[in-house]
Amino acid sequence: MQLVVKPVPDTASNQCLTESCAWHGFDTNPPFEDIVELHYTGYHEKKKFASSREDLGEPLRTEIGTGKVIKGWDEGIVSMFEGEIARLVIRDDFAYGAYGYPPMIPGGATLTYEIELLRIEKPTSNHKLKPSH
Repeated sequence: MQLVVKPVPDTASNQCLTESCAWHGFDTNPPFEDIVELHYTGYHEKKKFASSREDLGEPLRTEIGTGKVIKGWDEGIVSMFEGEIARLVIRDDFAYGAYGYPPMIPGGATLTYEIELLRIEKPTSNHKLKPSH
């Protein structure tokens, strides 16, 4: 599969985030505060540091646009479509900043995430999701 560069929404932060798309998916984007279900694999300098399939054994469920994930995910995932597989390259200031996330991620690290957006759900009044990263 070949990755195709897809523009990120025009925001002041678009210099901090780039997205490449391997599979477009369907024409449904997750608005802020929707719940998404996704698989991800995170890389720093081509070395894998996290994987939902290996670490969690299941897809991650989280809210988008509410600060429960890194800012690069909040901004990048809302530009994805349900069913899309994308690669997000996220500068440190939209990831874990100058301090990093020891011991896996050093300070100042640019990260690459391969994300498969499996499902988008509207939040209900009784949903409770744990903070994630």
